[in-house]
Amino acid sequence: MLNSLGQLLLKLTSPGIPDTYQGNEIWRFCLVDPDNRRSVDYVRRTEMLASLQRLMENDAVPMASRLRELLDNASDGRVKMYVMWRSLILRREQPEVFLHGAYLPLDVAGPAKEHLCAFARIHGEHVVVAAVPRLTATLLRKDASRWPLDREVWQETAVVLPQRFKKYRFVDRLSGEVVEAGPGQGGRLLAADLFRSLPVALLVGRGKRVRRSGSPGAPG
Repeated sequence: MLNSLGQLLLKLTSPGIPDTYQGNEIWRFCLVDPDNRRSVDYVRRTEMLASLQRLMENDAVPMASRLRELLDNASDGRVKMYVMWRSLILRREQPEVFLHGAYLPLDVAGPAKEHLCAFARIHGEHVVVAAVPRLTATLLRKDASRWPLDREVWQETAVVLPQRFKKYRFVDRLSGEVVEAGPGQGGRLLAADLFRSLPVALLVGRGKRVRRSGSPGAPG
């Protein structure tokens, strides 16, 4: 599941046009032809997306609790659909970033640096940062069934920002959380902050004008 979520976010934010097979909006375990040509249950997927939209519109429940529900029931595939849905909304909102934006690999420092992949897409003052875990079986060797979401897992591991972005404030479009490189962090985004609610992060920054909202954004 972690590999699939990471691959999905990388695919949706890397240069080029992402190609996602119909039916793969949720977990789909099949081989190549003819297995992957089975009919797709569109009714189920449509209903699942509608339920996700209702869940994310329910501001009476804290956002962290809504995301926890997705992780606690990860086998149903909603968490994968959620990452795809939110990422595609961002692509629609900022097409220039994804069609013409530069690609910049970001350095990672700290004890678990081999387990974090991050890069930025940049267009003018706009920057999008994608961050995902990797080699998680090794990272979570003591308990491979857990989600890599806390400081115990990541310790002081951090994404190192280029100088021009050190004063940016970022909003994670998946969790709604504001992530900043604090004065004592030397322009670094701590992995423990990136992965507080979900095991992947999709940050949007544009100087100090980025503001925190109560939800990741209006449903699309």
